[in-house]
Amino acid sequence: MPATLLLETLWSKKRILEVYLNLAEFGEGIYGVEAASQFYFKKPAKNLSQNEAALLAAVLPNPIIYKVNALSAYTKRRQFWIQHQMNQLGKILFTKIRLMVIYFTFSKINESPKKYTDYYINKILLFLKNIINFL
Repeated sequence: MPATLLLETLWSKKRILEVYLNLAEFGEGIYGVEAASQFYFKKPAKNLSQNEAALLAAVLPNPIIYKVNALSAYTKRRQFWIQHQMNQLGKILFTKIRLMVIYFTFSKINESPKKYTDYYINKILLFLKNIINFL
């Protein structure tokens, strides 16, 4: 059984991505997103701006050829495209959440405010949990 098929059978997509990002080489002796973030931006990965995160993503899958600290036109285009995708995902999620709030507000309008507020908040939290698990 090929290793990738075995991994996909045993691990979730989220786990595979997590391990890959912790092992990817981002330069000579720089392994993982956290190390790359510290080396190139002097801050933890959790504090990266959207632009910085997109730049790290843009150099994958070959950060030896596509360098974070020596941007090529190709890497800049990929960084821009990745940022665009991040923005689109954010807009889609925001729109879905707004639609859910409107739907749950109008569908539960005859119930007590406390009951329907709890109801749609729980639905939104479940939706967000599912999205995060998907990513």
